[in-house]
Amino acid sequence: MSEQQDYAAIVAKYSDPYANAEEFSDWVPPVGEYTAIVDAVRSGALKDGGHPYWSVNAKLADGVDENGESAEGKKFQLAFLSLSPGREGLFKSFVKSINGGQSEDDLGAAIQLVNGLAGTVVRVAVKLDKTGKYKNAYVQEVLASEEAPA
Repeated sequence: MSEQQDYAAIVAKYSDPYANAEEFSDWVPPVGEYTAIVDAVRSGALKDGGHPYWSVNAKLADGVDENGESAEGKKFQLAFLSLSPGREGLFKSFVKSINGGQSEDDLGAAIQLVNGLAGTVVRVAVKLDKTGKYKNAYVQEVLASEEAPA
């Protein structure tokens, strides 16, 4: 095969996955409170250690971005959770926030709660971390669908 044929084969092999890939963004809404809709929950195993993880992504239903323009529909990572050693408590805290403030000690039930989040409307607070350098999003409460802004 010529170099040009190799290139064409690579392009052909990866064209569909590339076209269907979700773009990654590290955008987080400005500090404040928002209504958001959980857009997707993805899970897998971390390459380092094989520990299970969940990426919870959401899109804003209200609010403005850092330029003062509507942020409705903008997507962001609401949570990245894993069961890596020492991170179990973060997972458990997130589950409590989506479970009406009730703790869930059964891991299987907790995983079901997280996996079932897609389409859930939540009230989110974005806060600066202790260093004032990074923004983190926290679920404040799960809202009924009819409470979401039109």
